[in-house]
Amino acid sequence: MPRHKYLERLVHKHMPLSLLGDAGVVAFLDALDEAFQAMERDKQLTEHAFTVSEREYQEALRQIERENREKRRNVEQLEVALRGLLRDVAPGEATNDLNHSLDLLRQVIQRGKLG
Repeated sequence: MPRHKYLERLVHKHMPLSLLGDAGVVAFLDALDEAFQAMERDKQLTEHAFTVSEREYQEALRQIERENREKRRNVEQLEVALRGLLRDVAPGEATNDLNHSLDLLRQVIQRGKLG
């Protein structure tokens, strides 16, 4: 029965051929082979899980970046609309800074209460 390639190398390098006929040694080598095979399967499963997780993470990151760009555009549009309601505010370029847009909104509300 073929054994794990690493185990085969170790056996050929370090074990005298005369021991390979001993039933106890063969049983021990079979147990080691099963352990090596299990570790190999675990390694493959771990690598696969990592690959899937990485792919899901990258997709989630792309989605967040798309949402962030959309929100920045929305804030810019809000700021442009608010600047249009305030006659004495220079048109300027929208900053996509939500705090700045909120300041403009406060001014619109305040002037609405006064006027």
